[in-house]
Amino acid sequence: MAIRVIGKPGAGATLLLDRHPPAVTGDDEPGQVALDLTPEQAEAYRSGRLNVPNEAFSGAITFRGPVRLYLAVDPVLRHLLAVHGG
Repeated sequence: MAIRVIGKPGAGATLLLDRHPPAVTGDDEPGQVALDLTPEQAEAYRSGRLNVPNEAFSGAITFRGPVRLYLAVDPVLRHLLAVHGG
């Protein structure tokens, strides 16, 4: 899953959740799902405060690929980011 920050190349990351153990790489690595976040959304995401499902379905976030794959892990990622992120 690629998370890109609009207007800030290299500021995002790709989460490789299909690997054991999971890995994180730079945002130049492709992902099955890609989320494009504004810098403000990226900061909220980093601290676990961004509700990606609501933002995606309201059109506030642009995404590509089978977003249902992301939605399956969003609650876990959001919790981990809230506890260990930003």
